Amino acid sequence: MSSTGGIAGVTYTPEITGETIVLEFTSDSVYKLVRNDSLLIDCDFRIIQSESIYDQEITDMIECDGYLRRSFSFNASGDLVLADEAFDGFISQYKRIK
Repeated sequence: MSSTGGIAGVTYTPEITGETIVLEFTSDSVYKLVRNDSLLIDCDFRIIQSESIYDQEITDMIECDGYLRRSFSFNASGDLVLADEAFDGFISQYKRIK
């Protein structure tokens, strides 16, 4: 749906970039990120609790093969919100599809 952040504080949407990004979380703990039908990430994931750099609170995070760490939550519409654990990272919202 949208990603906002980075050093410049930009916002990206499919309408702006012309790209479609799909995340898949499988029941056997595999995380896949597909952009325009190209698989970019395919890794084992786990849910951990760790201190967020934003507010120093313990929060749920998705960790992928020990390197990709993003905090997550769900907004009022039920959309997934992922936040990079980096000060110049992005916060992205994804709409659930079936």
